[in-house]
Amino acid sequence: MLARNRRYRSLNVSNSRWTAYAVASLAAASGAAAEGAIHYTDPTNVVLRDNDLATFPLDDLGDKLLFIHRNHSPYTWWAAFGLVGPLSGSLCFQPGIGTFAWITNLDRSSPISQQYFRAGYFGTMAIIGFGPFVRPGIGFIGFAFNNGSGKQYGWVRVQMGGGAPGERENAFKVLDYAYADPGEPIKAGQRSDEPVTDMGSLGLLAAGAAGLLTWRKSRRGRGSSAAA
Repeated sequence: MLARNRRYRSLNVSNSRWTAYAVASLAAASGAAAEGAIHYTDPTNVVLRDNDLATFPLDDLGDKLLFIHRNHSPYTWWAAFGLVGPLSGSLCFQPGIGTFAWITNLDRSSPISQQYFRAGYFGTMAIIGFGPFVRPGIGFIGFAFNNGSGKQYGWVRVQMGGGAPGERENAFKVLDYAYADPGEPIKAGQRSDEPVTDMGSLGLLAAGAAGLLTWRKSRRGRGSSAAA
């Protein structure tokens, strides 16, 4: 009987601590969300091939993202990306920019503001069988712009078709893109509706069922890594 009472008292203490931690975590998460916003856009199946050009709205001032797939010669096609309109713009270029101004192909979750930037409104993704985006698959482009409100960082996710030189070489699909408010950080692939995964296990649990599911997946992932 005594052992059961001690266990009951211990459980009460844990519950009270849990409540305090949960409230604090939710308050911190709400405060962080209120400080800045991420503006996310999901275009519908936009494919560029055979001398296509497409623009997408970047903000309410008329600034745009520009994508090009153009014939560079009878035997090769050029895939490129740029910014149209901002007061200043810069892209994540590869160091030693070279003739074609190669745009860096970023890893998912890369902090955009920590990448190598160079001022410029236009760069090359792939051409003549070369370039960071020449292989088929998913890639991320990082960009920064200032429309008068301060510097803002963003990303674009594309799916490259690859292929041998010819009509469809370097064709690609624009999947989605996002940018953050001035002064706010953003990672490649980060969207406003994604759960925050750096809150720690307690914060995820406090966030409810979605947080609990993420926490369980992360624990399974760590277990698999340890087993390997």
